[in-house]
Amino acid sequence: EFRRVLFRSLRDSLTYKIAHDMRSPFMAMQLSLELLQDTVATRDPEAQELFANSHNSVAQLIELVLQMLDVSRMEAGKLELKRKNTDLASIAKEALALLQPLAGKRPIITGMPEPVMANVDADLIRRVTGNLLGNALKFTPADGEVRMTVKNVGSSARVEIADTGCGIPPENLEIVFEKFGHVT
Repeated sequence: EFRRVLFRSLRDSLTYKIAHDMRSPFMAMQLSLELLQDTVATRDPEAQELFANSHNSVAQLIELVLQMLDVSRMEAGKLELKRKNTDLASIAKEALALLQPLAGKRPIITGMPEPVMANVDADLIRRVTGNLLGNALKFTPADGEVRMTVKNVGSSARVEIADTGCGIPPENLEIVFEKFGHVT
């Protein structure tokens, strides 16, 4: 048991350090792509599309790094929520715009009256919404559909994302929310 706890602690520490060190190069890549896009790609529509795809990919990598850092902070009890009154419909629309290229021909059906206000940590909700939508798109067949709804429910607000994918097999339900759990 001691070895397992020690191994887990070392793994978590290494994960945090790697994620922390990856953030700066990814942000430099993102800034470089933005500068190049403004100067070089304006003459060529194909180049514009390549820059946009590259920029989105780097943004997704930065997001993954930030998520890893947040998990480490949360487990250490050091994640401070930055709550503010936020429009959840706007956050959902941002996630949708960012992930639209993953949709392909799959329809994404939305229901988002504006505004749907909640006192939340906007960055954290943005990440969770993006993760849920990304997973829905990833596991929904080409002929399926994804639904995203944002609504007021009494004195609360709710973001719902549903898909017509195969779902999580019952034998994997236990590991879905484990830190390094993965369902294929």
